[in-house]
Amino acid sequence: MKVKIIFFLLLIPVFGLSQNIEDSLLKVLTESSAKEKSLVFYQLSELYAGKDSLKSEGFINEGIENSKITNDLNGELRGLLYRANVINDYGHAQEALDLALYVMYSDLNLSNKDSMLLYDILAGSLGALGAYEMSIDYLKKMIKLRGIDTGIHLYYPLENIASNYSQIQYYDSADFYYTKARHLAEEMNQPPVLMHCYNNIGYYYRKRNILDLSTQY
Repeated sequence: MKVKIIFFLLLIPVFGLSQNIEDSLLKVLTESSAKEKSLVFYQLSELYAGKDSLKSEGFINEGIENSKITNDLNGELRGLLYRANVINDYGHAQEALDLALYVMYSDLNLSNKDSMLLYDILAGSLGALGAYEMSIDYLKKMIKLRGIDTGIHLYYPLENIASNYSQIQYYDSADFYYTKARHLAEEMNQPPVLMHCYNNIGYYYRKRNILDLSTQY
C-alpha cells in the first residue's frame, strides 16, 4: 500500500497548529510586495496539502492569479506544480502527471524543495498508472536529492520503492527496501509509522503466500 509523501511533521495537533501558522502567514501577506505575495500563497497551500485539498487549492489559485498580474512566469509555473500535487491527491493521476511534466520541461529553475515535490508527484502518478519502474526511478532521485536526510522523509520513499518492486514481482529488491524501511521505522520508534510498516510488510508476505513471515507482522 503506497502512501503520499508529505513534507510536514507527524504526531502534532495539526489543525490547531495549522491555524496558528496560517494567521502568521496571512499577516506576512499584508506586508509583502506584490510579487512576494505569490510565495506566501504557496506557503499557505503547503500548510493544508494532504489535509484539506480544497483550502490548499484555493491558496494555489490565488498565487497563480497574483503571478499572472505581476508577470511572474516562475511564480505561475511554481503554482502549477503545487496544483499538480493537489490533483494527485484527488487521484487524477494522468492529469497530475501531464501538469508535472509541463512544469519539468519549462524554464522554471527548481529549488531542491520544488524538485522533491516534482519527483513525489511524478512517482505517485506514474505508480498509480502502473509505470512502476519509472516511479521507482523518481523515488530514488528524491532520496538522492535529500542526501543525508533521514526519518519520516526517507521512510516513505523507501517503503514506496519496496511496494513498487513487489508490484512487478522483483521480490529480492522488494525485500531489500522493505528491510531498509523497517529498520528506519524501528529506529524512529513512532507508533503510527511502525504500524504502517508492519501492516504493509505483513500484507506483502501474505500476497506472496509466505504465511509464516506474514504472521510475524
